[in-house]
Amino acid sequence: MWSIYRELSSGSRGIASYFEELVQVFKTECPRTIKELRRAVSTHDIMNLERHAHALKGSSANLGASSVSQAAFDLEKMARSTDIGGADELLKMLEREVDHLFCELQAFSAK
Repeated sequence: MWSIYRELSSGSRGIASYFEELVQVFKTECPRTIKELRRAVSTHDIMNLERHAHALKGSSANLGASSVSQAAFDLEKMARSTDIGGADELLKMLEREVDHLFCELQAFSAK
């Protein structure tokens, strides 16, 4: 993820500023998305599970957060298969990846 920021920082200030804006939007929207994912898993709402996992996959990929994006993709694929028996565990893994990403984003904000 930081390689993307370093590349952007070496370019124009406008591009780096855009990336910082993406980070802020992600930090605002991600907790809401995780909450919706929890709700979808607990109610076995396959359609919303797929939708929110897909959204998180894309927003995290935009930041270069490949581990979050991959975990969200795995959850999205599970929802598409309609067999969500292991969704609790996948969601826990996704939440750990998101927690790690938020720590990285906090360090990013401090720079």
